[in-house]
Amino acid sequence: MRALHIVSILLIGLLVTACLPVTTTHAIGTTAAEAPDSRLIGMWSGKAPDNDATSYFTFLPQDDSSLTAIAVTPGTTGDKGGWAAFAVTTATLNTKHYMNARALFEDNKPATHDDAKRIIPLAYHITEDGRLILTIIDEDAAKAAVKAGRISGTIGKGNTGDVTITAAPKELDVFLATDEGASLFSQKLFELTRMSQN
Repeated sequence: MRALHIVSILLIGLLVTACLPVTTTHAIGTTAAEAPDSRLIGMWSGKAPDNDATSYFTFLPQDDSSLTAIAVTPGTTGDKGGWAAFAVTTATLNTKHYMNARALFEDNKPATHDDAKRIIPLAYHITEDGRLILTIIDEDAAKAAVKAGRISGTIGKGNTGDVTITAAPKELDVFLATDEGASLFSQKLFELTRMSQN
């Protein structure tokens, strides 16, 4: 599976198991001051785990304190490549950094109404050597947290039922400011390196 399809499947559409990534009904960080993380602005490149294709990400600042993220995977022999665009907001809770991603476009097609409404939560951190690590919520961990009453949410029917965290903004932010909340984001999505800009 090419890298952009991993982004698109995890952040827009269905996983190969027919499950959506964990979503939230409210954006993370609405109880905190909103401001884009300027460290993200610019161009990055990297690979998804267990995938050899390199993808390129550009984060562009917008006037409404959000970012537009554009992901591109160049074509190769037998693969035309593709691109996707997301509206992204960032939030810092305690010392933990989060993104909220909403689909805008994929391969020159606007996101469907349902896809555009979904909020895909991500955690991120920038390492001391400047790498950007993006992670998403592990579905099994989210199910366990919801079943234990640690966070409000719904779980679809069956073993592969989709998980939606329905916590109100204050409950969501309080929980994700804790180590317990942050530990849900254990599934690595991408590891990126900033590209030099001459």
